[in-house]
Amino acid sequence: MTLRVDTLRLNNFRCFREAELSLHPRLTVIVADNGMGKTALLDALATGMAELVDAMLDNRHSSGILPGDVRTSQGANDPARLTINTLCEEKQVEWSLTRQSAKSPMRRGSKLLAGALQAAEALKRQAEAPGSTLPLFTYYQSTRFAQSTFFDQKHPEMKKAPEGRYDGFTDYLTPLSNAAHFNDWYAIRWRAVAKTTAPGAGSGGEALAELSSVRNAVRTVLSPTGWSEIDWDDKQGCVVVEHSERGRLPLSLLSSGIRSMVALTADLAHRCASLNPHMGEDAASKTPGVVLIDEVDLHLHPSWQQSVIELLQSAFTELQLVLTTHSPQVLSTVYAESVRIVKHDAEESYINTPAFQTRGVESADVLAQIMGVDPIPQVSEAQDLQRFRSMIEEGATDSVNGTKLRGRLLDHFGEDHPLMLDCARLERFVAFKRRQKSEESS
Repeated sequence: MTLRVDTLRLNNFRCFREAELSLHPRLTVIVADNGMGKTALLDALATGMAELVDAMLDNRHSSGILPGDVRTSQGANDPARLTINTLCEEKQVEWSLTRQSAKSPMRRGSKLLAGALQAAEALKRQAEAPGSTLPLFTYYQSTRFAQSTFFDQKHPEMKKAPEGRYDGFTDYLTPLSNAAHFNDWYAIRWRAVAKTTAPGAGSGGEALAELSSVRNAVRTVLSPTGWSEIDWDDKQGCVVVEHSERGRLPLSLLSSGIRSMVALTADLAHRCASLNPHMGEDAASKTPGVVLIDEVDLHLHPSWQQSVIELLQSAFTELQLVLTTHSPQVLSTVYAESVRIVKHDAEESYINTPAFQTRGVESADVLAQIMGVDPIPQVSEAQDLQRFRSMIEEGATDSVNGTKLRGRLLDHFGEDHPLMLDCARLERFVAFKRRQKSEESS
């Protein structure tokens, strides 16, 4: 079954008086200054989509539009409204949530939510049909690791395995808050596979296929790091990760970047496998749905930031990803059609695509053109370097000021620093051009 979000419309929701976010069918990357509404847009999407998932589960996880979500302007509250338009089962489906004021209750009228209830019933029917495909929805917030127990080395034994395909929606709005959800799921299947070595045991095929789906996804996303295989260590009672040179280490002992991406990828892949066990080891790559990730570059080295989106898309080919980032390295790998820039003036909000291509552009240009940041840091050494380069082009480096400036830069950077070597090359080039011009005029 197809599930995709096409548009989100907001009225008086947090910092937005009025806004419309159009989403790319495969990838949307939202960028804005701090406090300009990136996370608010993801929260709004999560609030809207939660009405669909909660109706399907017959269990409420979302509180809807909260009192603090209602925009206040000059001390007055206007009604807050959130409308979401989706493609579900190849049909356009729309629903809305409203809250009249911060003091009034949230409205969940049947007319407003008719689209969500209709889509939920379709999903329920899908879940009951053997071999049918269920789409995923989950939201990884920027605080996903702050209080997570995902990296704890020891976890209590689980007395009973989760039941049913809906286990893929457990804690779907706070997916990494409880490590036992993933660890128990993985350990149960790992033990099932281990038992197949006993005489007369079954093949353990389904459990092995589900574990393979998770391992394949993690291997793909970790490929730039040298770490590869995720596994379970029954003696230590924890997830371990393998490295060709460093061996097997508990996930809890690895760097924040490795831990964060293993946790996110493994959690996402096991949800796909839970929802669609019939897909076997292809569950991660073939499960459709919508995934929100706030600050996708969280804890990642810039070199990993330059590949993380393509790696996630390679591991989860059918998911619609909606992400936020502060990283120019991330944006330099994304086509302009997938980028959304959020800006505000006194009263209006604007969500636009860039006017020029972003994919393949140097990070410094992305900083300047998309993020509005001068790529040259505002420190005295950088300003001195700029002045010295200007002096080179003007032929003024032998002046008293030029000599002093050269000395300051050599003291700070050193003679063999790449920036000073660039200045030396520029001096030779300028001198050559001057000699050439002098010879032509004589």
